[in-house]
Order: sequence, then C-alpha cells, then structure tokens
Amino acid sequence: MYGTFQRLQLSEIDEQQVSLSERYISPNIQIFEKAFCDFRKEVDEIWKAGFSSTISAQKNSFLKEKIEQSKKKLFSSEIAAYPVGICYPLSEIAFQFLMELEVHDPKSVFYSLREFLEKGGIIKVIWGEVRHEFFQTSLQIGEWCVDVANDTVDVKKPKVVCFKLTASDCPFHEVLSIEQYVQIKRSYHDCTIYVNTIFPHLFPYFPLLVLQNKDGKISLDTSICVLDLTLSKGYDFVFSSLFQPLPKEVFERISIKVDRLRAKYQYAELLECRNCALEELAKLSVAQVLTDKATMTKVKATVKYINFMVNAL
Repeated sequence: MYGTFQRLQLSEIDEQQVSLSERYISPNIQIFEKAFCDFRKEVDEIWKAGFSSTISAQKNSFLKEKIEQSKKKLFSSEIAAYPVGICYPLSEIAFQFLMELEVHDPKSVFYSLREFLEKGGIIKVIWGEVRHEFFQTSLQIGEWCVDVANDTVDVKKPKVVCFKLTASDCPFHEVLSIEQYVQIKRSYHDCTIYVNTIFPHLFPYFPLLVLQNKDGKISLDTSICVLDLTLSKGYDFVFSSLFQPLPKEVFERISIKVDRLRAKYQYAELLECRNCALEELAKLSVAQVLTDKATMTKVKATVKYINFMVNAL
C-alpha cells in the first residue's frame, strides 16, 4: 500500500451521507465525472511531458510538484509503466487537487463540494478490492465511489468511473479478512503466499511470505492491511487450509541467503541491516507500531532492505 501507514477504509454511509449525496453529488455526477476525466488528461500529460497546455500555471505547478513527489517513491520501471499499477498515487493526487485547490475555486465545477464538506460530507481516499479480482484505490465522496485510476490494471478501460457504493451491484468491496486478501493477491499478483516462518521475530508484524511465481523472488508482505487485520482479528488464519507449509527447498534456499547476511552483518537475527528498527519494534505492541508512523517507517525500510538483499544474493 504505497505511501500510507493507515488503512484507507470506507467510511460509514449513514443517512447524512445519503442525504448530502442526493443533494450535492448525484445531480452533478456526470459533470464531476467529466471534470475528473479532464484531470486525468492533465496528469497524464504532466507525468510524461512535465506540462499541460489546458490548465493554468498555478495548477500545472501544483500537479507537477505532487507528481514528482510520487515518482520519488516509485522504481523507474513503475514510472515507465504508467498508468499501470499507479492507482494509489493517482487517487492521492486527485484528492489533494480537489481539497487544496478545486473546492476553494469559485470557477471550478467542484466548488459546490465546499458546502457539501461544511455540512459533514465525506471526501477521502479508500482502498479495497474490485469484483474479487484485484486491489484498487479510489475516492469516496459521500455514497459515491469515484475511481480516477480505473485504467491502472487494464489500460484499455475508461480512465474514470463513478458508481454508488450503496448499489446492489457495486463492484468495490472492503478487504475484511486475511483469507480474502490472500485469495485476491494470489491471482492478481501471480504469487504463492506462505506463513512467515523464516523471520520469526518479524512474524507478529509481517506474518505473510510472498513467493513470485514468475521469477521465484520472495519477500515479506508489508501491507498495512495485513497488519491491521491481524491486529483486529488475531493470528488464527495461520491454521487455515488456505496456507500450505513452506516447501523445504524454498526454506533452505532462503535460509542459505539469510545465513550469508547474518555472517556479513554479524547480527544474530538479520534484523538490524541499517538501523535499530528491531530494538524500537520490540518496545512496542503491534497496536502501537500500527499508529507510530516514525517507527513503522524505519521498520518497513529495514524489511524492504531485507527483501532486496535476500533476492540479490
């Protein structure tokens, strides 16, 4: 979950959100959808060329800054593959553009959302799964879902789609269990998922091990969704028939690499490659880790480095 330390959960759609949506959103949804399509064209141009000829210098500067910030968190291959896999950055940029510029601009079609917000309307970034096929980041605006990154899995699809989250045929669903997460991730990312038995000290925080079927690379799953679900629901999922034991040959292959790293860095548990993240981690409960951004940043940086080194050796 790119760039975030908090689950982007769907907010409750109560009578207030339905009422406000019926007044401010539903009558204007086609206008909003067109405006979001224009936004995507502008972002596409700036992402590739650094400038859009259809918007003001102020908005060009704003979007360019946000895009450059996003690119710093991506690999060059991910930047080149745009828009594939860029659902979170696009949704986050759309949210910032909307909240920091558009709702304050009397000339913008989104200006009416200012009153919607003042009366308690919800506008936020949400993350979940679509049709039980893939993960996706979108915007929740009242009872509406606005997906400004609908083409990030299949570039042939429309860039923007809008639908009611309260509709019976709504394709967007929250991820409510580890089993649901694993089933989607297996097919969407073409991988095999095991319980993490290689790094026992990291198991409470990163309980899943991911083996890429294509190239055999293996890594700890660092999704905040997994951490949050284990925190709220416990670790009973490890006994599920959903998981097979880690194959002996895979365990041995990775263990050899881990032993090399232990020898290289002279650490007993290979969990101190760059900083004292494990020591800080040990002082906190899982709940505290989830809410302590500074600690989580260091821990995820260390795990990212471990994942890199295990596959590089």
